[in-house]
Amino acid sequence: MAATASAVMRRWFQEVWCEGREASVAALFAAHGLAHGLGPTPVKGPQEFLAFWRTFRATFSDLHIGVLAEVDQGPLTYVRCLAKMTFRGRPVALEGGCLCRVERGQIVECWNTWDFVGLLVGMGALPPDVVPRAFAGEVARFAPAAR
Repeated sequence: MAATASAVMRRWFQEVWCEGREASVAALFAAHGLAHGLGPTPVKGPQEFLAFWRTFRATFSDLHIGVLAEVDQGPLTYVRCLAKMTFRGRPVALEGGCLCRVERGQIVECWNTWDFVGLLVGMGALPPDVVPRAFAGEVARFAPAAR
């Protein structure tokens, strides 16, 4: 019996994100797969995804993603999650989820809806009032990052 789409996604979050298994990316993300919402253009295939994943995992430690809710409709699933992790010694969180199309046990296409603005605020990279300031027309100016 084939695994449900949400079961594949639970495995994805556990193995790829929580356990850091790089080999699971190629096993679970189709060679022609697309991931939307992780940057300005879709991420194509496991190798492009690994570039994003490696940067994320190098930035955050103690990563745990818990699935809060899931809805399956055939090959489609929406999985809502809460990620808890550490950034430079302090806890941060990222809430969101993704709508994914799964075929033959692999993610074929995924539309990510993660609160990256909230994460950046939690990291101290953006001020807490960034959204209303941006809506008011203020343009962010970034200073070089302190290392």
